[in-house]
Amino acid sequence: MNNPVVIGVVIVYFVLMFAIGAWANTKMKSAKEFLVAGQSLGFFVMAIASFSSIQSGWGMVGGTGQTYAWGFQALIAVGLFAPFGFAVAWFLLGSRLNWIGKKHSVYSVPDLIRIRFQDRTSHATMSVAVFIASVAYMTAQVTAIGVIISLLLGTSVSTSAWIGSLVVAAYTMAGCMLAAVWTDLIQGVLMVVMSVGLFFFAVQMAGGWVPMLDTISTTSAEMLAIEGVKSPTYIFAFGLLIFVGAVGQPQLLTKFLMLRDMTQLKWGAAVAGIAYAVTTLFSVGIGLATRSMTITGDAPELENIDDTAIWFLDSVTHPIVGGIALTGLLAAIMSSASSFITIGASSMMRDLPAAFGIRVVRELLWSRIATLTLVVLSVLLTLFLSQVVFLLGALGWAAFAAAIVGPVVMSIYWERATATAATVTVVFAISSSAPWPPATSSRCRSTCRSAASRCSCRSCCSTWSRWSPPTATPTRPWRSSTAARAPAPTARSPARPPPPPPPPRLPLPARLPPPARLPRPPKGPTMSDLAALDRAGVPMPEHKRAGTLIHVFVGVAAFALLGMIFDVWQMVFLAVPLFAVTTMLLGSLRSNGTWDKASSMAIVAYCAGLAVLVLWSVLSEAGDSTLWGLSMAMGVIVYFVWPYTAVGAGLLYAFVFDRTIDEKRLAAVTG
Repeated sequence: MNNPVVIGVVIVYFVLMFAIGAWANTKMKSAKEFLVAGQSLGFFVMAIASFSSIQSGWGMVGGTGQTYAWGFQALIAVGLFAPFGFAVAWFLLGSRLNWIGKKHSVYSVPDLIRIRFQDRTSHATMSVAVFIASVAYMTAQVTAIGVIISLLLGTSVSTSAWIGSLVVAAYTMAGCMLAAVWTDLIQGVLMVVMSVGLFFFAVQMAGGWVPMLDTISTTSAEMLAIEGVKSPTYIFAFGLLIFVGAVGQPQLLTKFLMLRDMTQLKWGAAVAGIAYAVTTLFSVGIGLATRSMTITGDAPELENIDDTAIWFLDSVTHPIVGGIALTGLLAAIMSSASSFITIGASSMMRDLPAAFGIRVVRELLWSRIATLTLVVLSVLLTLFLSQVVFLLGALGWAAFAAAIVGPVVMSIYWERATATAATVTVVFAISSSAPWPPATSSRCRSTCRSAASRCSCRSCCSTWSRWSPPTATPTRPWRSSTAARAPAPTARSPARPPPPPPPPRLPLPARLPPPARLPRPPKGPTMSDLAALDRAGVPMPEHKRAGTLIHVFVGVAAFALLGMIFDVWQMVFLAVPLFAVTTMLLGSLRSNGTWDKASSMAIVAYCAGLAVLVLWSVLSEAGDSTLWGLSMAMGVIVYFVWPYTAVGAGLLYAFVFDRTIDEKRLAAVTG
């Protein structure tokens, strides 16, 4: 492309990022400003920054390529339930993480684990997991940065990767999270505007929405159906991962810690969900339009599907328009990169040393050093380990989902959650099929080995029991360990001596007395200390009620897993509204342990409406009816389920917010 106007746009964009970093640097006084933006953000900045940090190059560039290859199945797998997952994250963790952050100076997810369990092992394990996943994500972002900048400036991919990464590192080191969120705001607005404009442009270039779908159906009808290119069970399982995994993305959770007060959460879910859904139009429009143009002969058959977006912007659009759009893609990638740099630097500089009892004196300086180290490491991985970049990128979302969702949600809602269970969860999430035993604390081992004690982490204890070394054979009470043994007879022995008399038999007690119950060791802060607002007279949800919903959640997960095992995609699809009603009811428990009647009825009604739409799609799958160029089953998903979840879930949270949170008392607590 190498157009002077485009190069000028890129340079202006870079200068703007540098300016924001320089401005944010004037606000940097401590690690609080560096890591959580001084907890000073409003809802709009936070909402746009949260979605833009997640909607990365993987979603827009990769999503476009997958749409080109899979059709609407890619929308189900990646874009359909992501904004729905955002709303669930707001329900479950928004207000509670904000309160905990202000109450206990929590700046990151490992910080929360440290405060909740007061255990170095779980704290260190979570820190390592967040760092590994951050590096994985950063490696994928650096690769995309190198490809796009090389196309814009005409430089090599490796040189472009260094240029883009150092630009991100520069403004992140200067202003860190404050610079990251404000650059995310600009980049997010740019992504929304670009996505809407390019969607309509791409559809127009393909002849219109319905004619485009008709063209695709002539040769590739499977791209417009649920039973399509890929197994529907695989597609819906992937979408379910995106839905649940959205709750565990640290670049989203840290945004909850940055708000100046809890009331700013009210409309955040709606804004973030709608913005994410709009940016998904980029992938849908360009991916389907390019496929239609390939069928008609107006576009070549792309060997690498990841080149779909870049080919369209470079070959179909005007050079200036395409250059600006590629700059928008670069913005999407850099917004995610800056967030992961900050998260990874926090784990490296703050969380890991704290887990080992090391106090960092000059936190601000070391945060900047950790930022640069993380960027250099990611670039080196991109340049010298390119064959595993895809693997590293694939680890990202799933690793965060598996390692963070369980420990974070359980630590807030379930009093019986233990540090050992959190550690084992994180270890298995990162290492998957590791053949070694998980790390466990001595307290849990001793508790699990005591038959008279109740262990709340039975799964952890059973795992430990399989890896425990065999104990020595106990000395039998009827055999004296010091009894003399007769020497073995030899050939020279004149005669065998008579056997010695048997040792006296020790009497056995008729019944052993029960072992004395040992006092439980002191635990870290409990629910009443952490997540509860007890010091303001506002207790958190009742333990039994929250625990019941957690068990229901596990049951729904088992239901979805059975659907995956037996290849019944309908079960996986139906799990979505079941997950939704469970998590929303759990998150809407009022501070006194009850539900507001209007709120609970609204949640149940909303999830029932979603269930009706899901059943409509499932039951229509075998029919031949169509809806606006799509089969009825896929049409219900695209035209009804998608906007219903992307828009309705956020509005539902805004409705429930005023009825589940006493703003006056919370304001008194948070100051």
